[in-house]
Amino acid sequence: MKWAYKVFVYLLLWLIPGIILAIPSIGILYSPTTESYYTKPTYDNIIRGVLSVLDYGKLEYEVINTSKVTSIPDNIKVLIDPSNGAISDSEINLVESYLMKGGKLIACYESGLKDAQAKNRSNFAYSKFLGVKFVSWDSGKYFVMKPTQTGVSVFKTDKNIPLSRGFTFVIDLTQNATPLAIWYTKDGKISNEKYPAAAVLSPFGVYFGENIFLQTSTNDELKSLVLNTIGYLLEEPISNVNPVFYLKASLDEKIATFETRLLESRKKIPKTQLYKMQEMLWEIKDASKKASDLSELKKLQKMVDLLEIQLLPQYNVQLRGIWFDSYAIRDCETPEKLRKQIRELHELGFNAIFPEVIYKGMTISPKISRFPQDPAFQD
Repeated sequence: MKWAYKVFVYLLLWLIPGIILAIPSIGILYSPTTESYYTKPTYDNIIRGVLSVLDYGKLEYEVINTSKVTSIPDNIKVLIDPSNGAISDSEINLVESYLMKGGKLIACYESGLKDAQAKNRSNFAYSKFLGVKFVSWDSGKYFVMKPTQTGVSVFKTDKNIPLSRGFTFVIDLTQNATPLAIWYTKDGKISNEKYPAAAVLSPFGVYFGENIFLQTSTNDELKSLVLNTIGYLLEEPISNVNPVFYLKASLDEKIATFETRLLESRKKIPKTQLYKMQEMLWEIKDASKKASDLSELKKLQKMVDLLEIQLLPQYNVQLRGIWFDSYAIRDCETPEKLRKQIRELHELGFNAIFPEVIYKGMTISPKISRFPQDPAFQD
């Protein structure tokens, strides 16, 4: 009767949704690329900070290892990027695809600011979604986050939140972003009059200028603030996405990154090639402003990709060859002795061998020529 019991249980789960086991709606983006960049002990410490928040709030969650998935699961409504500072293009595509479906993201500190080789990008990878623009890194005066009016509704507190390190990534805001908190010094002054934002809300999520997850383990006020942020985003409707707008923003970032690399490489490139690449880039930028559909923008992205290939390092390798005539090959007597001779030539610094495989109208092997085989090599 075990089968009947199983059928009864499945029917019960289907008829009474309230008893269905909870499916996690919160994901933690685990990046092996960032783990290598930070080192495992440091990255584990950051992850523990995230877990301390979710365990404190008794929330179900799923750890999403970017090396083991091809997409963010559909059940994930809020994705936490715990300052994944160095991420690959494939990891960015993973998150962007999730955001393009209307998902929400919590990011902080240097999330997506470096590529897989730990080289700085011109902007945060998710800047077009989170409404922030990288300005600089700063320290020494960013010790208190003071919620704005919008911040009070998101964080569910009007209390100042003290942070211990005094670090932040200084950010500028784009038109779709709203400040959630302002940075203050220990003595109550605004830390940065021009760029005061400590946390930002956009239709796609929240960004914190400091690595809050390095401090949540010992700061219950900060835990509550993050939990309330998660709760707020879970209740928000799915974002309306304009693919053309975001693809155009991606193209603009790609162009800006290439311009920086081109400037850095200008002394290594022949002038004629440099001028040609600059002219092509100007044409792409002009076309980007006029582009109005996805196919046009994708073509322009491919054109930038082709330009980037031209900046790849080209190495000059010295050719050190030796002519290996049929008598030298014959003197080796056996294939093993021939292999030994080739190894010795390699150790002497030769990197190319030009064997004489046809001599006096005869070949050393019938497999490489239609000429008759030299009797000396028939054995």
